[in-house]
Amino acid sequence: MGRLIVPARLSNDAPTVISGKYATGQTFIKGAALAFTAGELVEATSPITGATLVGIALEACASRPGYDAANSPTVVTGRKQEISYVRADDEQIFSGQLVNNSTTVVAPTQADIGVSYGLKPQTVNSKNEWYVDKSQTTTNACVTIVDIDTDLNIVFFKFLSARLAT
Repeated sequence: MGRLIVPARLSNDAPTVISGKYATGQTFIKGAALAFTAGELVEATSPITGATLVGIALEACASRPGYDAANSPTVVTGRKQEISYVRADDEQIFSGQLVNNSTTVVAPTQADIGVSYGLKPQTVNSKNEWYVDKSQTTTNACVTIVDIDTDLNIVFFKFLSARLAT
């Protein structure tokens, strides 16, 4: 498993963490880009176009108490089909790995700062891991790189306002 997308820093406050209901049948993991369908959270569809992004998942589906209880063949009552996520807005900065249409991490350079790229999932161990993808540009771009960390090989990014769900 690679380094997943997480909130990194905010210019003036803590990230807005929300608990939201996800749609039945979803299997996304922590770090997934999220959208709404019929008022419920779903994993975003790549390539991302339009104003659809809601945030980044802070936990996987079915990871709250009552799910996958060890040695329990019965359904646990009181469980909630919800996850916590960080709301995407034009101030929150996230961090993630940079790739170029694969799961192979690309070392970021100063030339990447200020450039807009897309977010794209790559299948790793049968789960979608989301990355900032250099192959997703122009109409598929949804984030702008604001800083890099060459020691950790990660980028810091903000979402483009045009991609945020209202």
